[in-house]
Amino acid sequence: MDIIKHIIHEERIRKQMYDNHECTALELEGRSFNEKILKLADRIEELEAQLIGAIKQHEADVKELNERLLTISSERGKRVALQAQVESVQWQPIETAPKDGTKILLAKIRPTDGIESLGIAPQPPHIWWAIYGYWSDKWGNWNDGVEPSGLASPTHWMRLSEPSEPLESDDG
Repeated sequence: MDIIKHIIHEERIRKQMYDNHECTALELEGRSFNEKILKLADRIEELEAQLIGAIKQHEADVKELNERLLTISSERGKRVALQAQVESVQWQPIETAPKDGTKILLAKIRPTDGIESLGIAPQPPHIWWAIYGYWSDKWGNWNDGVEPSGLASPTHWMRLSEPSEPLESDDG
């Protein structure tokens, strides 16, 4: 709206200059045309600066999104590898674990619920925690020997591998 008022004001000044014979109609028309061209050029420069700023912001946003995608992809790759490890190891249901005090590896393996509102998809079963432990008849629970309250509901177990031979020292 201000631009329209400004243009009307300029046209009134030009008409006064013409009426007062300060310039010819052709000169007046030329001045008006040149001024409009200069204003358009200024406006084009403004728009170009805005466009360049928007492009730079877009490029930064794309870079950030690509970095996030790489991180997500990497995390998914790690999960898939961990899942393959879980499947390759002989985890057995906790119900089949020995309850004679034998030390075993205990774990909680379960899926992760997704959070739809955050765009987090549910995840397949994976290890939440794992620890060496045993069944304690004294306490009537799976225990790691640290506290009598027991472990938080292990779901799987596996036998411990036999200890390997100690490495010979190069010291002598």
